[in-house]
Amino acid sequence: MRGSPIYQATQVLENMTVFGQSKHKTKQKARSAGAKTSHELGLNLGIHSFGTANLYRSVWIETQRYGKDNFSVKDIIKLSPNIVSSFLEAKISDGLQYGSFNAYCSALEKLAVGLNKWKKDHGGEANYDWAAEIQAAKIEARDVLDRSVATRAYQDPVGLIKAISNPVCQIIAAAQYSIGARISELDHVNPEQFLGNRQFHIINGKGGKDRIIKFRHLDAYENFRELVINNINPYYSKFTFLRNQYRLQLKAAAGNSGQQYTGSHGLRWNYAQERFQEVQQNGSGREQALVQVSSELGHNRGDITERYLR
Repeated sequence: MRGSPIYQATQVLENMTVFGQSKHKTKQKARSAGAKTSHELGLNLGIHSFGTANLYRSVWIETQRYGKDNFSVKDIIKLSPNIVSSFLEAKISDGLQYGSFNAYCSALEKLAVGLNKWKKDHGGEANYDWAAEIQAAKIEARDVLDRSVATRAYQDPVGLIKAISNPVCQIIAAAQYSIGARISELDHVNPEQFLGNRQFHIINGKGGKDRIIKFRHLDAYENFRELVINNINPYYSKFTFLRNQYRLQLKAAAGNSGQQYTGSHGLRWNYAQERFQEVQQNGSGREQALVQVSSELGHNRGDITERYLR
């Protein structure tokens, strides 16, 4: 689909709006078609409210601009579960209110419905589905958003990692803490990403951008490399892990080590704060350190590091 993000989102929206039609009758029709839960009903309903239409369109436009800026995807019909997942992870990192985050999720669920409808109407294959990515993000957001905490960094990240009972999750947590990676950047990894000398090549990080980051801890590098080499998923020909299981392990470890659970992003906050101090101790000024740490975290602007220093 061509055109600006506003134009493309409006094209999808036009297939969804049913202003002036009876919502009750639409629900009855959806139930007759097999919809049972309120969630299933919601997916089958059109958009009856001007307010909801404007809200959803604004989220779709924002998502598409995120895809364009970070994954070089300009076409709304080329949005993928990976882009949606990365977008929602960014929203969690931004510290939205949980209610606002849920509104984003509802809009993105409806976007998948709208894109499937648009594809069918234009003779294409309708296979948009990012429900699993939205559910995983909701689980994370439920635990970490709307918390009255001064910082999301863990008070004792080393103690947190030691308290993780699952050895695979423990290695992943150590890697995340050592390089400040998002959990999505440690999933679907291949052995060729380990470049030696503690260097790790992150492929298709946020923004679809590659970057090379150096592990701060040799044991974390070697343990993660061994884990990847010895646990290749034959279906993907890459190392994969269950992200929800990892989050649950972190949550349990936080409780067992007497710390408040702040999600997997908490370890990125620890990395950012400690790395910022390291860079300054090595002679860099504040502004230079902000830019360097931001780049290592996979961001474009130095001022984003400020968020992690709270």
